[in-house]
This record gives sequence, structure tokens and C-alpha cells, in this order.
Amino acid sequence: MNLKKIVGSILLISGVLIIFWTIYSSYNIFTAKSDIPEMFKIEEETTLLKEKVKIQDTQEQMAEAISEQIEKIIP
Repeated sequence: MNLKKIVGSILLISGVLIIFWTIYSSYNIFTAKSDIPEMFKIEEETTLLKEKVKIQDTQEQMAEAISEQIEKIIP
């Protein structure tokens, strides 16, 4: 019986400490004393530039294909 009380007390105290630690961390984030934890990394601009280049390449390919078709129709 005594062991159950000790284990219960330890679990209760650790739970209360975890709750206060999260409240303290949240307070620091909201008051801008600490940075927000980064969950996801934001992609850099280089990937956006690569996507733009791919779009321009496909547009150039479409323009070439259309000009070839027009040359076949109108010699």
C-alpha cells in the first residue's frame, strides 16, 4: 500500500511539473522571449525558382511545337 502512494505521488508531481513547464514555455513564446519551435522547414526560394524555370521550359516547348505545326500547315 505504501509503494502505491509513493508511485502515485511521483506521477502526480511529475504531471503537475509538466503542465507548469508547458504553461511557462507558452508564456515565453507569446511574449516573444523565445522563438517558436520549428515543426516544418519552409522551402527555400531556390525551389520556387526551379519551378518557374520548369514552367518557362514547358512554355517554350509548347511555343516550338505550335510553330512547327503552323509551318507544316502553311509552308
